[in-house]
Amino acid sequence: MSDKHQQSAKSSISVSSRHHSIILLAVTTRFLQWGILGILIPVSNLLRMSKGLTLPELGFSAAITAGIVVALELPTGVIADRIGRKRTYLASLAFMAASCTALLFASGFAMVSMAFALYGVSRALSSGSLEALMIDRYIEANGDSTLHRLMSFVSAADTAGLALGCIAGGYIPGLWTAIALNSNRYQGNLLVMLVLLFLLTMLVVFSVAEEKPDPQKQATLKRFMAESLSFIRFSPALLVFLGAGAAWGIAFSAIETYWQPQVASIVGSAGSDRLNGFLSAGYFLAALIGSLWLCRQNVGNTRRMVHSCWCSRGIEFSFSFCSKPLWWTNKELVPNYAACLALVIVLSPQYNAEIV
Repeated sequence: MSDKHQQSAKSSISVSSRHHSIILLAVTTRFLQWGILGILIPVSNLLRMSKGLTLPELGFSAAITAGIVVALELPTGVIADRIGRKRTYLASLAFMAASCTALLFASGFAMVSMAFALYGVSRALSSGSLEALMIDRYIEANGDSTLHRLMSFVSAADTAGLALGCIAGGYIPGLWTAIALNSNRYQGNLLVMLVLLFLLTMLVVFSVAEEKPDPQKQATLKRFMAESLSFIRFSPALLVFLGAGAAWGIAFSAIETYWQPQVASIVGSAGSDRLNGFLSAGYFLAALIGSLWLCRQNVGNTRRMVHSCWCSRGIEFSFSFCSKPLWWTNKELVPNYAACLALVIVLSPQYNAEIV
């Protein structure tokens, strides 16, 4: 074999190795990140109530957390440009750990809401930071023609992590109660989250290459907001993304806030944790099935179908929640999640193309 052919073969092997390493790292980090959140999801509002919050206060506490995320979304984008996306993501993990630690000791509306506010800061900092870095590395190595495949793998990892985390999160309270009889039954969830956060932090520190911030991208907050508003104003696609996201968030927030107490009131608090875990895992697994099916389809041909599915399923399950306390979870929420994750996979490459 000639030197030229040997160099070409080595180059192909190197590109293939880099391709798979990027996918593996992206899948592993996202699986852990969303698995950690999954441990909290099936008991999050029951945890709030166990710390002294009343049912009417749940909505206010959730609104504070959501408000923190929205308020910090743009400023954290500036932070990522200034210090790098890896450092920003590590900061998000630090705030998540601070939130879990605070929740171990918090009691009452003010302290619990403050602890969940730290969680909101974490979500704002982690919003797209490491994912965007992985996407950039993938495009550098492979171009953007197969980006939807990376997004399919990442979305599948997200959903698998959420589903398994939810199942674990439903079982941990019972196990923790057997170990520590006199402590809050949900403290075990927080302690497991802290352990997994440490593992994820070590993985990111030692496996993700350090990113050197680009001085040309280090805009001030004012300039960053002006550029962002300009992008949105002159991009119909981004307007659709934002409008759809806002509509979904408003409709789904009421469901997310009150479904856990509703299930607990039907089956009793002692048996609701495991059921909540399986119910949560059920609709995330449905989303996983939707993502794996969609990655085999022609993305262009499915876009209109997914838009229609989003709208119709969203309206249907919003009405069904009013009259079907448990049945709606399997009949309405599961297909809705499948449709919405399919939408994420279909439009993520287009969204990335709009903002790059």
